[in-house]
Amino acid sequence: MDFLPDSDKMEFTRLGYMIKEWEDIHYPTPIIVSPLVKKIEERMSALNLKQRGTAKLLGISEGRMSELLSGKRKVSIRVAKRLRDSLNINSDFILDNL
Repeated sequence: MDFLPDSDKMEFTRLGYMIKEWEDIHYPTPIIVSPLVKKIEERMSALNLKQRGTAKLLGISEGRMSELLSGKRKVSIRVAKRLRDSLNINSDFILDNL
């Protein structure tokens, strides 16, 4: 950053703080993985499934699957039923951890 003029250094620093503030609001850390996501990942591992295969099995897009596993999207009732039927995850466990 030494090659930048002082005004650009200040602007760069200001933008960095703004980005950090935005990330803290929208992506707070630590991200806690829900028990349901852990169970889905366990079943995926046991069945030797990757995200793509699991998404296909559940009838959802790969993007939706990624959002579910990252905690960015909640599990819908429709997907909960498919988790029960396709991955044999106990329905009580699913409902307790929605």
